[in-house]
Amino acid sequence: MPTYTQKQEPTILPDGFYWFRVKNAKENTSTKGNDKIELEIEIQGSPTIVYENLTFSEKSFWRIDEFRTATGEKLASSGEVTFNAEDCIARTGCCELFTDDFEGRHRNKVTRFMHPDAVPADIVKMRESRFAPPSPSAAAGPMRVPGPPKMAKPDADNEPEEIPF
Repeated sequence: MPTYTQKQEPTILPDGFYWFRVKNAKENTSTKGNDKIELEIEIQGSPTIVYENLTFSEKSFWRIDEFRTATGEKLASSGEVTFNAEDCIARTGCCELFTDDFEGRHRNKVTRFMHPDAVPADIVKMRESRFAPPSPSAAAGPMRVPGPPKMAKPDADNEPEEIPF
């Protein structure tokens, strides 16, 4: 008979502001056929992982810009932008979370990604250096946050469960 190890229920955080780091990101297609980036977001000081999509549709471009500015990137006044999943990995910033109830299951969702200048002062004091976004005045132009170092891909059997950062 097959067996498995049951995972515990996810930790649901109270609604509020939290520092985050993008743990993983991958490109996919939405049910309506639009390109999207699926973000896996770590929340500082918590085992909670929040999943968020950046969808490339006219109605959702504002959300991509909100994410980019929240993670320290200065936006050009206008123009076409190429933005990939790998551009998201390891970015940090502050977001506001709320608790969503979907089909009887509770989960945290992102209300908004906070511009660095709009983060409440008490939240700024709570950040750890590894989750601190870059100063918005530090970058003269668009900022690219490097992803994790390139390493040889391990076998699936020997891949570690979690990668510390």
